[in-house]
Amino acid sequence: ANVRLVAFACYPRYNAQDPPPFIITTGRGTWHKANPKDARGFDIHEAQMNAAWLLQHGVPHHMILEESTSMETVGNALFARVMHTDVLSLKHIAVINNGWHMPRTMHVFSHVFGVPSGRGCAHERANMT
Repeated sequence: ANVRLVAFACYPRYNAQDPPPFIITTGRGTWHKANPKDARGFDIHEAQMNAAWLLQHGVPHHMILEESTSMETVGNALFARVMHTDVLSLKHIAVINNGWHMPRTMHVFSHVFGVPSGRGCAHERANMT
């Protein structure tokens, strides 16, 4: 199982009066290796694989948004913002990532979303401007 996706299941639940959170899966792939291919020979993007895993584990499809344009962290943040959070006027995000990559991820997402940098703790939340 994907550790980052399993971490979402452990994320603190919202109160009943809060709307259910959207989950934005990000990433086209990486420059370091080729994407896996489907039966027709088309690339399977990282965002698509993560969304499929979430669906298989009970997350409703209407809660999942995909960003499959980016090939690196800056693109993940930028395209998540312009494709989803700005369009839907989302004001709260939780970023889940590998521990070794979280410091860079938090710095990039904080810059792109205009919020103070956090320590990368899974329980920290930031209000976006």
